[in-house]
Amino acid sequence: MANIKDSLFRAGILLIAWSAVTMLVTNLLFCAGVTVHLITLIVSFMIAAAGTAALLKWNIKETVLSSVITAVMFIVMTFMGSLLFDISYDSNTMYKTAIALMAKGWNPMRTHAQDAIDGYFGVHSSWNTAYTGKWISNYANGTWLFETYQYLITGKVNAGISFIWMYMCSALVIAIRYLKRMGLNGVTAIFAAVFLVFNPVTMAQCSTLYVDGPWMLMLSLVLLMLVYLIRTHYDLHDQEPWLILFLAFIAGSSMKLNAFAYSSVFLIVFYLFMLYDARREMTRSGWLKISCFCWLCAGFTVFGTGLSIYGKNIFWYGNLFYGFFGSGAEDIIAAGQIVPAFTDMPTWKSFLISMFAESSGSIRSDVMMKLPFTVKADEINAFLSPDVRVGGFGPWFSGIFIIAMVLIAANLNRLSGRYRTALLLFLGLSFLMACVLPGSYWLRYVAFIYFITVIAYALCKNRIIRIVFGILLAVNTAMCSYGSMTKMLNTLMYRDHIRQVSELPSKNVYVAYTQTGGLIDLEDYGIEYQIVETAEEADFVCPTYLTRPVE
Repeated sequence: MANIKDSLFRAGILLIAWSAVTMLVTNLLFCAGVTVHLITLIVSFMIAAAGTAALLKWNIKETVLSSVITAVMFIVMTFMGSLLFDISYDSNTMYKTAIALMAKGWNPMRTHAQDAIDGYFGVHSSWNTAYTGKWISNYANGTWLFETYQYLITGKVNAGISFIWMYMCSALVIAIRYLKRMGLNGVTAIFAAVFLVFNPVTMAQCSTLYVDGPWMLMLSLVLLMLVYLIRTHYDLHDQEPWLILFLAFIAGSSMKLNAFAYSSVFLIVFYLFMLYDARREMTRSGWLKISCFCWLCAGFTVFGTGLSIYGKNIFWYGNLFYGFFGSGAEDIIAAGQIVPAFTDMPTWKSFLISMFAESSGSIRSDVMMKLPFTVKADEINAFLSPDVRVGGFGPWFSGIFIIAMVLIAANLNRLSGRYRTALLLFLGLSFLMACVLPGSYWLRYVAFIYFITVIAYALCKNRIIRIVFGILLAVNTAMCSYGSMTKMLNTLMYRDHIRQVSELPSKNVYVAYTQTGGLIDLEDYGIEYQIVETAEEADFVCPTYLTRPVE
């Protein structure tokens, strides 16, 4: 049994290493003018397996077994994902299009996405490819790079849905192992890891290509490793937590611009904490190694796993976070997306209101305050969208958060000085970022706030209270899972839509809101179509969803 657990744990590390190496190698090849090929995925796997085994001193048997588990999990989940359909707006406007274009030879280091879209689909008067192209070209693309290979294997662009499933498996086994090492008993560690991984964001997005879930999982591993390193007095001889921290940082930071910003802030602040905490016991050589490690995290992200985004943004626009901060940010991130009630409201106020308001997925809805632990059917239905604007951590999160803060306050004094300081530092930093960074009312953008509830669960020593609190977390997450589970169950309905389209005598399609991802779905199922400029000329509108015949 122990061998199986160890093998699963090693496979979890290897999977993250594989994804990070794939991002790195693909970006370097883009610079050389080489586009995506399956051989790159295979070579990246070999590099990841050999490198991880060498650094962590795995023997041949451990390396082979972990590699087999990783490969089997990848293949099985990839083909399972290919059976589903992602019906979300952003995925059909951008994510699927980016994946398909790269699979068909687009090189983001050489050609702007708008030109690639116009070249592949043609120029159409009703399309806003300038907006779509800007998002695809300048937004973090780590998940898309890996998912492109899944598309090449299956011929179905929706196969990439399974990327988050693989990351959830990896994060789960790693979190369980390290929570146990930090002193939690087996049952508490398992449930804490489950609540950390199966959270409202990941569960709301687990049937989509959205990137918030995967980067939230990587950020959770970054924070978990930082806490573990504080516990072990920054042991430089144990390379495993340092490697997991490095991989989680560079992989997660390559998936979303604000993920890089947040991870960097946490890394810098905890680095300064380490400087102070170990000022008397750390050698000059030790400090040099830790300092170099932090620079490597940033360097590998900008000029490695995120080269086709961060590096390109520097060279093309002189702005590392182009599209998120500075010139161009409003067009790519916030245009038309701000909840009207929050337009002229201070960031801290909109953030707090969003936490204690009814969950709503529409930017047109009024923001309604509510009593903790109350819920309406409309709130659960809001999670049919993976992109809930208000109350995004679930209908019960406001009450859960209040209990979490009480539990943390009640258990604070029993923590050792360094743990207590680190916890207060994390809480203060989290609230500071949430209260000053634009758009934080969109709670999936400040995913680290949710970690506070998991910390409270782990700290609670009263068994009855911990069980009740765990039930509240589980029920809240279950309500957030409603949309994803519903969409998975509706797969047969989407397949029926595809069949109906295939039987139409003519297939004139009007693409609404530049949702070219729906066209990719048609191509994946061998359906030839003709794009028309108006809905009146069309036999069906794509993809509302998957297609809606024009009445």
